[in-house]
Amino acid sequence: MFIAKVRDFFKKGESGISDKIQSIFLGIIVSVCTFVIVGLALAWSNPSVNPPGGNVLVPINVGASTQTKSGDLIVLGTTTLSRATISSALSFQENTIYGAGNGSTTFNVPDMRGRNPIGFGQGSELTNRLMSATSGEELHTLTVNQLAAHSHTGPSSKLGYGAGSGNDWEGTGSVTTGTTGSGTPFNVMDPFLVMNCIIKY
Repeated sequence: MFIAKVRDFFKKGESGISDKIQSIFLGIIVSVCTFVIVGLALAWSNPSVNPPGGNVLVPINVGASTQTKSGDLIVLGTTTLSRATISSALSFQENTIYGAGNGSTTFNVPDMRGRNPIGFGQGSELTNRLMSATSGEELHTLTVNQLAAHSHTGPSSKLGYGAGSGNDWEGTGSVTTGTTGSGTPFNVMDPFLVMNCIIKY
């Protein structure tokens, strides 16, 4: 649109510039626009500096479909890919922390099934989290050690009297409280929406 407006400006004769200069000027504009577009495309698809080992971070996206198009891969930890045929831009090919496949010619991708991702490292007052580490649970059963310290009380009373003394006497015994609860595990899951985690290679 910009180039068309410039061309129309010259056609109106408002510039007083010869046709040859007009052609040169338009050529420069086209070249600059092409350079910018190509530069943006390369910046989007390639890093400006190669990281150590040539590993390039590949983002994991989410999709609302169980099907993928060519070049996309659902990240199932059981999936193994050929180290020779997959593009070297796929960082998981060189970094086998998610599984070395058969140990020589394949590697595993991360297993995102049923899991939420969290940031690598140690946040303020939080636990240090290492790459590829997994943790957490869907259900939890409380143990005695996880209960708050507490006590139970029961009634007590005089049990008899001393003959000829006129005084009651106390005996020893125990109090048994009633039981309740079943030890059933409880849900600790956050509210969630299931989608597919996908990488492009």
